[in-house]
Amino acid sequence: MLSWSCRRFRAGFTPGRPETDHPHRFRCPACGEYAAAMEKAFTAGRLVSISDRLRQRLESIPSSGAARVVRFPLPRVPLPDRLRERLRDIPRQAEAPRPPAWVLHPRYAVAASYLLAVLLTLALGDSVERGREAVESLAHGLAAPIQRAESAGRERLE
Repeated sequence: MLSWSCRRFRAGFTPGRPETDHPHRFRCPACGEYAAAMEKAFTAGRLVSISDRLRQRLESIPSSGAARVVRFPLPRVPLPDRLRERLRDIPRQAEAPRPPAWVLHPRYAVAASYLLAVLLTLALGDSVERGREAVESLAHGLAAPIQRAESAGRERLE
């Protein structure tokens, strides 16, 4: 587990910058090895340093003390073809087309629901009449069992 000073040094370390001669680098052998390995990778071209403009823009993002933008070199790694295509598609997905006007404005939605009600009434018949028929068929179907239950209850009470 790294100490607080080691974490602070590694978070602020960027190879090829003048502040790389931090005194902690010379006091801590693990951080000295870390800095040497990072500089070796940087000179070999396997790491790319963040530009000053990008660094300033990242540091200008407001954040809490826990979530800070850390300055570190980015690895130069070839991306798989499918991942590269997915990353290129992100801006295209962000520019989704606007929904139609009838979805955005409530008056169109009310008109569409009224039209749907009229068409369903024409196709299925009057809903009030259908409701009456359903209640009558239910009452007719339940009339015999209700009469039997009433007569059985009267016999038990007598």
